[in-house]
Amino acid sequence: MGTSKGSSKVTIVGRATMGLNDYSDLVSINWDNQFTLYYPISRLEQKTEVHPIHGKGIQPDIYIKWTPKHIEEDIDLQQALKLINRR
Repeated sequence: MGTSKGSSKVTIVGRATMGLNDYSDLVSINWDNQFTLYYPISRLEQKTEVHPIHGKGIQPDIYIKWTPKHIEEDIDLQQALKLINRR
């Protein structure tokens, strides 16, 4: 399981990673300083189908359903800031 998820000091906000945290060594290409595509060139070798997060990823503590509004605004960040400002 993810290191952050196991900490009592961390609240994960958003959607499950779906295993995307298994990839690393990103390569990127940029178009007109407006768009950047990142893609990994390596993957965690130890990942197996019996791993506890296989196929479902690390689950958030506070789930935020993705909507088309996410294209225009960082809804997850807004929710995180609300949580921080409440403390």
